Amino acid sequence: MSWHPSTELHRSRARPSVRPRAETTPLEPGRWRTLGNGKRIKLDADGRIVAGMPRRYRGTHVGDLSQLSHEERELQGIDCADVGAICPTCRQTFPTKDAAFLAILEANPELHALQQSEYGAYDAAFLKWQRGGRRGPKPRTRITDGRLDAINEFYDLRGADRVGSFTEAIYHTIPSSRRWEDLPPRLRQLSEASGLDVQPPDESNAIEVAKQGAADCADEVDRRLGELFERAQAGRLDGDEPDDEEAPF
Repeated sequence: MSWHPSTELHRSRARPSVRPRAETTPLEPGRWRTLGNGKRIKLDADGRIVAGMPRRYRGTHVGDLSQLSHEERELQGIDCADVGAICPTCRQTFPTKDAAFLAILEANPELHALQQSEYGAYDAAFLKWQRGGRRGPKPRTRITDGRLDAINEFYDLRGADRVGSFTEAIYHTIPSSRRWEDLPPRLRQLSEASGLDVQPPDESNAIEVAKQGAADCADEVDRRLGELFERAQAGRLDGDEPDDEEAPF
């Protein structure tokens, strides 16, 4: 028999390719229902959610869905980052650098004594310049105090910018943001220069305590959310036996 191209084409068509069978995962048994809001969810025989909702809702009863989502929104709505809500009496900022200066000295009597014992003409000139809006060149002093290198070197202050007394050192420590919470980290260099353990003012400490309260608040919210869903998955939020007639669809 003679060969003809159509014969080979016919044979190739007669051998259909065999594709590998894809592996399938058994689907969770249950029935799909439509909620009143149009959302489709899958329920098992006891009316508990097996699909169609975020994983944390799996195993909860559809009859608890409204109460469960309401309580979840309430817990998630707690703003633990709002220090003002945790500590309504906490002042976030200080009105002027003078106010922060006095607060630092009040919290540190030994630093106050050191500042007063070395107060001189340069301090008076500096304060006049500082409180006058820092107009014109900053006053200068010929006195070089090696103790203040802890501040001058850390902040890379050179020439006229160098700190010349402890009065000025305290003012330089005060953050330009005027936020009490920004002050404590800047006290380290003042402690090194003075040889004292300089403590933050009460206002800074109050905010630090409130921030710790905020962290505790976030942990408490997470704990209560976990307990809420554990309770919903273990039984019913209202303590009743599952009743599919309560499903909101």
